[in-house]
Amino acid sequence: MTTIAINLAQHRGFSFPFGVGSQPTAWECPVVPFIYAAMMKLAGGATLHAATLIVYLQVIAGAIGVTLYWLIVRRLTDRNPGRFAPWLSPVVAAVVCLWPPSIYSVTTLWYFVWQELALALFLLLAMRWAEQPGAQRAALAGISGGVLALVNVTPIPIVLIAIAFVAAILRRNGNSLRSPAIALLCFATVIAPWLARNALVFHDLVPLRSNTGYEIFQGNNAIECIREPFDAPHPATQKQEFKLYTQLGEIQYCSYSLHRAASYMRAHPLQTMRRIGDRIYITWLTDLSDHWVSNDETPWWQASTRYKLRFLLSAMLVVASATTFLWGLIRRRFGSLPYAPMIAVILILLPFPHYLTLADPEYTSTFRMLVAITSLCMLASRVNVAEPAGHQSI
Repeated sequence: MTTIAINLAQHRGFSFPFGVGSQPTAWECPVVPFIYAAMMKLAGGATLHAATLIVYLQVIAGAIGVTLYWLIVRRLTDRNPGRFAPWLSPVVAAVVCLWPPSIYSVTTLWYFVWQELALALFLLLAMRWAEQPGAQRAALAGISGGVLALVNVTPIPIVLIAIAFVAAILRRNGNSLRSPAIALLCFATVIAPWLARNALVFHDLVPLRSNTGYEIFQGNNAIECIREPFDAPHPATQKQEFKLYTQLGEIQYCSYSLHRAASYMRAHPLQTMRRIGDRIYITWLTDLSDHWVSNDETPWWQASTRYKLRFLLSAMLVVASATTFLWGLIRRRFGSLPYAPMIAVILILLPFPHYLTLADPEYTSTFRMLVAITSLCMLASRVNVAEPAGHQSI
């Protein structure tokens, strides 16, 4: 992302993710590289000052995200009086604020902080829209969903299914579907310029990111790739892959990578299923044994005391939230939560791409934090409390 941002700041356009160049790219979504490029322009170049500005900006974005998640839970508790223990919203705010991977990601030049913020904004606006499906709230939900899609593609199904949920409620009650149509139109309007740009520069139908086929190849090749290994076949680190990328061009390279992944999965079906199971385990419970640690990394128990404490704190939080989530399912508390279908969709779809690609903790941090929030909601819920009259949940 920083390489693309440098090319943007130096007037080479949204181009070449692996070095200096003007060859167009859609390897990443546009929002974050444009933000980084703006900071570089302010700092006079790709300098330490620019990196410092980006980190400060990401701290602000993270703080806004914490506030939005707190507002989401406050909205749940305010609209369901007596349904939750009063400690829920401040505890959720504290957990989100102090969630270790989110704190560490503030200094990481990637989309993590921005995805957390954009997802929180969409969820809050979607909740408000579901409660009162008017045109203005529909437009805001659609626009925020489009911005989220331009930050990263993984949450796009959440946006579309949220629109479908509201449409189902309106249809069930015999109301007009004008509001969902407005939301869908606003969503499409926000992402349309990027889709048009990709079609024009690549002379092909290219989605928001071009590298879906390559991402699947990353998780399905001869190298053990549950988490990203140090010798992963990546154009940024391997000369052979870089040569293929430059020779074939980005679109053909990603198409060829998908072909390689499909061939490998067909030839190794049992290994493919085992890897999916391993990634599900890591996504929900983290890699406690560091079994899939890269060869150039040190296992956590051999690292510094500071790193040990950081790893153990993160791991214990993930395991505790997953255990509480399982307890809530067994006690049938999940189904009694407001917006339970929407929460279920998020928890199913958000991590799904990582089951087929790579399950590095950084990429699953937002999902794990949402599991923790959901677990706290189930823990704080008071069952057998009547809903307020007229309340409708999706």
